[in-house]
Amino acid sequence: MKKILFILIIISSFAFISCEEGFEPTTEFKEDYVMFGIINGDSTYQSVVISKSYQAENFNPYSNTVDPDIQGAAVKIQVGNKEYLLRDTSVARADQSQYLTPQYYYYTNEYKPDVGDVVSIRAELPNGKILTSTTKLPHYSLFFWAGDDDVLPIDKIYSQVLFKWELNNASENLVFLPRFFVHYLQNVNGQEIKKTKEIPVSFVNAAGILLEKFPNASGNKFVLYDTTIVYNAIKELKGSGNASDIT
Repeated sequence: MKKILFILIIISSFAFISCEEGFEPTTEFKEDYVMFGIINGDSTYQSVVISKSYQAENFNPYSNTVDPDIQGAAVKIQVGNKEYLLRDTSVARADQSQYLTPQYYYYTNEYKPDVGDVVSIRAELPNGKILTSTTKLPHYSLFFWAGDDDVLPIDKIYSQVLFKWELNNASENLVFLPRFFVHYLQNVNGQEIKKTKEIPVSFVNAAGILLEKFPNASGNKFVLYDTTIVYNAIKELKGSGNASDIT
């Protein structure tokens, strides 16, 4: 029997986002800033990304090719009386459809969080502006599934599948970054190799090229996936080789 395991992974983090209400594409541009921090509960490695708003040459935000990430900031995490200074670093960008430069961020490998820690992040930008935010870390049993679809609605191919969750006494100042993976086994020269395929939530047409789009970080406690995209992804797996080698 062929079996494919569907897993939805939700990464919880806290983010610091500001924006203007009633935004119009033709209004006067105002520079704003975003500080996005990820606190890993099972590691001492914590990271922060700082970015800024930008003005595209047209109404398509994907036309901007200048990386808005901010380098050279002084960033620290404070927990109680302890301060952790973050270092700056970069990694090769996985998605180079818009930016070709490395992904810049700040990190520390010295803070192992505990349940209930009150964590503050402070960043002083090169222009003197200061960004701050504070959150209380939740319990490790962060969420439970609530009212979502147990199986894909195979009889409604042009519908959507719902993943929904609720929090277990956690802070409401949380942002979720959901991801949908298909885990499968592929027979390669008689050996079963574990592989993973990430399912996009939609596609964006950029100059005639369809680019995969994945859910953005938000405070929403649910995510909807188009079943047609899911089925097409599975068909793509089956069509990548001998279908009998995929389970």
